[in-house]
Amino acid sequence: MKPSSTCPSPVRTTPHSRETFDLVNFAAKWHPYGGASAEEIMVTFGLTPELYELRLGHALDFYRSEQLHLSQELHRNMGSFCWKRVERRERGCTRTATP
Repeated sequence: MKPSSTCPSPVRTTPHSRETFDLVNFAAKWHPYGGASAEEIMVTFGLTPELYELRLGHALDFYRSEQLHLSQELHRNMGSFCWKRVERRERGCTRTATP
């Protein structure tokens, strides 16, 4: 059977939700400063840092750099930073570096 021309493409070219796009842009803005504070995340998205980082990590894993309008380097760095924070939380190490 020939597929219908109205079937959606299985490959997404851009994030499918405004929330995903907003999460990534917010993270990109705060990345040079070591990420946003828990308060800023809560005020902006109504999420705990844990949930924010999980959603962001999945979005960064799911979409390619060009789909998110990020350089490959920033995309890679943000993903690494995000998943390291998730891993530390899961291990029970919530302390962050102090200046």
